[in-house]
Amino acid sequence: AFPVESGETDYSSLLNIIPNLQNASESDRKAFCDLLLKSGDIEKRAKAVEFIDGLPWEDDEVRGLVNDGYMEVLNVLVTTERFRSIANLAEIENILTKEIIFDPSNSQYEWLGEPEEYQIYDSRANIASYCAYFEGVTDSEIAKLVIKQCPDQDFVLLELARGSTACKEVLNQLAVHKNEEISEAAKGRLNEIEEFD
Repeated sequence: AFPVESGETDYSSLLNIIPNLQNASESDRKAFCDLLLKSGDIEKRAKAVEFIDGLPWEDDEVRGLVNDGYMEVLNVLVTTERFRSIANLAEIENILTKEIIFDPSNSQYEWLGEPEEYQIYDSRANIASYCAYFEGVTDSEIAKLVIKQCPDQDFVLLELARGSTACKEVLNQLAVHKNEEISEAAKGRLNEIEEFD
């Protein structure tokens, strides 16, 4: 077992413990992550979510993480193969429409300046960029949902335009977007698709 309780170990100490997880049993690694997920510390919860792909998490446990309102946690969650293999459209919509909380005291982001710079870490942008990698929902369904729920969030639309989607209907909409960066990215993606058709 690892000498970590949910509130007593700081993040830097946690990083020293994590390499030892490779030598621990699967049950010990899972127990360690379960402790971290109960923590009030956002960084600890986000670090635990990084281990989802390598541990025997139940579907309900993974789905329950959607209820975490912090960007740091959700951003890791939507990039895991485990979540993308079981997520349904309602869960994806939940994240896209959630009022995501950003913790400015998080040391991971000390170098960032104005709040708009945090957007590069946004889980909504990651969903838009990797929409073709979700197994239970089609690329087109996610792309249309992003357009519907994030119409004024240019940083999300840009990731959709230059990401993995092959939904021509959405890309054609983005190709005439007033933001030139978005429109050019969408045109470039359409050209890529045409080359492989």
